[in-house]
Parts: sequence; structure tokens; C-alpha cells
Amino acid sequence: MKKILKIFQIPNMPLSLGWGEWENWEKQSKKKYPIRFLLSHTIPRFVNYSWYNYIHTPWYRLKCVVWHKYNVVTVKSLSPTWHDRDNLLLYASFQILEDFIDIECPYEFSRSYEETLNSYLELGCEQEAVERADSWKLIRKLYQWWLIRKDKDSWDNETLDEDDNEYEEDTKKLKELADIRMYLWT
Repeated sequence: MKKILKIFQIPNMPLSLGWGEWENWEKQSKKKYPIRFLLSHTIPRFVNYSWYNYIHTPWYRLKCVVWHKYNVVTVKSLSPTWHDRDNLLLYASFQILEDFIDIECPYEFSRSYEETLNSYLELGCEQEAVERADSWKLIRKLYQWWLIRKDKDSWDNETLDEDDNEYEEDTKKLKELADIRMYLWT
């Protein structure tokens, strides 16, 4: 882009301007150099816009519909038969956690509590650093708990054991997962 600006002698685009100042800069550049501005700014913007909206976006959407179904959760630890919605909610939620850890591989997951805390402390606020490090500690615990929990049911994954203590523990863990969901992104 800089080569084009140099060839057509368009003044360099400023790094930062106020909202109304951008419009003024464009108006002045169009007035002083109408053909040059057309060749160096208007046409490249149009081509970029056209490429993105008419080729890239439709192709990406097609890939997401056909191959990469990011809005579908496949619960690998359940059989493809009927399951009560309360059990499906538990398994789907923890499948999302499992996929997050196994597929997205967040770097915080592989670090110790102290390493995570220190990396966030370097960024600033101590209270936020402790909160984030504690959340990652909880994510690790929930992940480990889930691996044990789902293996326990693997011999009979048609229904969950309706033991009240186990059901209450599952509900508690599901609430904990919901509380830390804001950290499940990379």
C-alpha cells in the first residue's frame, strides 16, 4: 500500500485522527488528487470489500455448514440414543470444556498456578491476576473431575446413576463451570 501511495503521490494516511478528521482527510485528498485517490484508495477498498463479502464470507459459511460445524456439540461419551435433557446438559457442557482443553490447547492450562499468577501479575492489577489464576486452577480441577466422572459412567452411559449425592455433585460442578465460562476462549 505504501508503494502505491508513493507512486501516486498520495499523502500518507495518518496513523490516528479523530472521527470527523478522517472524513476531512479523505475529502481533502480526493479534492487534491482525485485520480490518484481513486487508484490508491477507492479501488483497493472496493476490491477488498468485494472479495470479502462475495467470495470469502460465502465460502467460510459453506465450510461451516458442510465440514466445520462450530455450532454443533458432539457428546462423545454418550451413545447416540435418547438421553434425558438434564443429563444431556451436563454431558454437553463438559464436552465443551473437554474440547476447549484438548482442541484449543490454552497455554494457561499447561502452566502451574504460580506461573499463571505471575504472568497475569505482569499485566497489572493484583486482584484480577489472582481471580484469573484461581479460575484456571478451577478449570484444571473441573477437567480432571470430568475425565474421572465420565469414565465412571462409560460402562453404562445410557443413564446416569440417580444417586442423590452424585446428582448434587454433578449440579455443583455444572454451576462451577458456568461461573468460569468467561475464561473458555483462546
